[in-house]
Amino acid sequence: MTDHRVRALLIEDNPGDARLIQETLRDADGFDCSLQTADRLAAGLELLQPGKFDVVVLDLSLPDSSGYETYLRLHSYAPHIPVVLLTGLDDEELGARAVRDGAQDYLVKGSLDSSMLARALRYAVERKRFADALRQSELLFEKMFSSLMDAVFLVETRSSKILNCNPAVVVTFGFQPSELIGKPSNVVFCPNGQPRDDTMCSFGKNGHKPGSLHESVAYRKDGSSFHAEYSYVQLSDEISQASIWVVIVRDISARKQAEETLRESQERYELAMRGANDGLWDWNIKTDQVFYSPRWKRMLGYAEHEIGSSPDEWFGRIPPDEREIVRVALTAHLNGHSPHFELEHRMLHRDGSQRWVLVRGLAVRDSSNIAYRMAGSQTDITARKNAEAQLVHDAFHDQLTGLPNRALFMDRLGRTIEHTRRRDKYLFAVLFLDLDRFKIINDSLGHRVGDRLLVEIARSLQTCLRAGDTVARLGGDEFVILLEDISDVNDATRIAKRIQKTLSQPFQVDQHMVFTSASIGVVLSTVGYETQEDVLRDADIAMYQAKLMGKAQYVVFDTAMRSRAIARLELENELRHALVRRELELHYQPIVSLKDEKIIGFEALLRWQHPARGYIPPLEFIPIAEETGLIFEIGAWILREACTQMRRWQQSCPGCMPIKINVNISQRQFNQTELVALVRQVLDETGLDPSSLNLEITENMLMDNAEAMIARLEQLRALGVGLHIDDFGTGYSSLSYLQRFPIDTLKIDYSFIKRIGTNGDGAEIVRTILLLARELGIDAIAEGVETKNQMEQLRLLECDYGQGYFIAEPMQSRLVTGLLRSHQEQRIQAAAPDEIDTIQADMLINSDTEKLQLPPCC
Repeated sequence: MTDHRVRALLIEDNPGDARLIQETLRDADGFDCSLQTADRLAAGLELLQPGKFDVVVLDLSLPDSSGYETYLRLHSYAPHIPVVLLTGLDDEELGARAVRDGAQDYLVKGSLDSSMLARALRYAVERKRFADALRQSELLFEKMFSSLMDAVFLVETRSSKILNCNPAVVVTFGFQPSELIGKPSNVVFCPNGQPRDDTMCSFGKNGHKPGSLHESVAYRKDGSSFHAEYSYVQLSDEISQASIWVVIVRDISARKQAEETLRESQERYELAMRGANDGLWDWNIKTDQVFYSPRWKRMLGYAEHEIGSSPDEWFGRIPPDEREIVRVALTAHLNGHSPHFELEHRMLHRDGSQRWVLVRGLAVRDSSNIAYRMAGSQTDITARKNAEAQLVHDAFHDQLTGLPNRALFMDRLGRTIEHTRRRDKYLFAVLFLDLDRFKIINDSLGHRVGDRLLVEIARSLQTCLRAGDTVARLGGDEFVILLEDISDVNDATRIAKRIQKTLSQPFQVDQHMVFTSASIGVVLSTVGYETQEDVLRDADIAMYQAKLMGKAQYVVFDTAMRSRAIARLELENELRHALVRRELELHYQPIVSLKDEKIIGFEALLRWQHPARGYIPPLEFIPIAEETGLIFEIGAWILREACTQMRRWQQSCPGCMPIKINVNISQRQFNQTELVALVRQVLDETGLDPSSLNLEITENMLMDNAEAMIARLEQLRALGVGLHIDDFGTGYSSLSYLQRFPIDTLKIDYSFIKRIGTNGDGAEIVRTILLLARELGIDAIAEGVETKNQMEQLRLLECDYGQGYFIAEPMQSRLVTGLLRSHQEQRIQAAAPDEIDTIQADMLINSDTEKLQLPPCC
């Protein structure tokens, strides 16, 4: 993440949208942003001086430019600055197109929240920074690649085609790089009409290992030959299969000449010139005496007089498990099977540590090709070896916790799956862990505390496992465990219980005492798996089921869960289209006064009539909408549809008593910073008086973050709408908080109404809630009134209002229209003679207004 203030330029002509974005960014936790605005594209371009802004937020519709042309003009003018586009719902395709053409992201105006906008700007800046770093890295690589004196070829393993080569091929082989790139490697290694070295033509297939050297006669473009040394490097680690060979070709004609000179002169120091800066050695094979240079001795921590001239001074310090490797390589060279001796191995240092050395040597032969002398150098490569080991470790381990990462875990899991194929009774299990409440901890205490907590949890998980088990971090707050060679499911569930018991203890992180738990999905190999991905998929499904059961639960996977997960995914996809296809509709359940049974309002209830599945209960699809974020779009539609319908009823039925519409607000909606602006906008669009709208929120929502909720409620109250607590009595509100909430009405949960007996038995909680409501000076509505007895008992308890199937079922809008007109006629019939003219005049006036402003009710 960025450590400095993000400097953003907003090009937006709508002052309201500009203010909303400024407020949204101010509300973004932990995000420091300075925002400068321009209302025209031309004005924005004038402000775009080099280095002044980190990111541009661009509206595609401006007075002096619109549509995709707006982005193209900005991108053409300042191609190196990241751009985040603002679009409407209808412009998402343009936004996606711009992202493909270089924009960093696009956001839909109607669904912005602080975290989404801040994340988009932060990520846009970070992606730009990483792209610049990558570009610099590529330029540096290209510069290094081009400056090498040796000819370097990148050769694709399977096709043996040359992917790239550096400019040194011009000097070494006489070819231009353009003549070789894309051509088979034998064009340069085995040219037509020249003697072929079969070993060279099939490099990589005849024993050439990564890092090995091979000498051969090479041919230039003009047909002349020279001695060349070929070295090979694979662009992957030992676990992966090689896909590209790096072939480095050095013209060693001069060296070969020097070697010939060395053979003729038999001078010790001329043989050692190639390793002048390293430890030198010179082995007289006839006398079996070795000269070790002072540098060679110091490299191993010894003084000049502390090392003799025996070969054992060298071989005796090689670890026993590597001595045979060194002996075989030396013998191969001395017998003439390799052009020179070169090997990496370890040596014992005087301080007891082991040092990695690169040893190179060359034998001197007599006229019979018998080696009688060998000299070479020794280089300390411990630092390089440690760096290579660290790189390999980092590639397969999580940097924060040090645990294996996804790549290493998947490799071990793949090996375990292969093992089960060879042993029928071999069982393993995978546990998928997701921490409960981690996001709350991260958001409230900060990412530093969150990271420290993850480290502590990683340590705790390791203490819960056996020696051969593997725990890995997949990312975020997700961990996965591989239990190998278990007896049955009880071994896995025993570990799961041990983990939950361990995590139930508080963690001391800095000055904070942090509590957490984990939801765990367990998968056994008895299901029968072919791939690692299938195992993780099912473990994730089981973990999700554990999440649904509550905190600190574990669930063992069965195949029925996969079917339910697939069905849930299908339902999610269909829900995304339900609004467009007009499959969602609102039903309205009357709320009546229990004193006279007059209608005082309606609660808008969402219904989904699927064309193939039929009626789908809200409990099945509302949680999916919450989880996927569809609830924002659906919730806005419900609010707008309910307010529009209520306005129609008010205008078509002016003789009715004042009625109100109740709309449920989900927790994710309520936490959205744009909620207040949405309610204000809907009221303005529909013309509905704010006092005709009640918003229902659950008790648990209020207690999640009470202080923030009170501020949000006060903003809504300032609009003039009513605020109801739904399902009251099922949560854990304290009286002190309840007194502070600006609430108009408590809706008593149906579970308490259901307990009321014939003689008023079980009504104690209802009576207490009603007393509480009176003390607070607010109304009470009994939900779920299903029997006549419940109705009568509620009247005896002096409950204000009721709602339930005994009173009326939820109904379509057209039925409500008829019901309201019936109530209107009853009011006229019951009115005094001097009131009838006034009621009918109101009806006539509003009826005319309805014809002019609104379509007739259905």
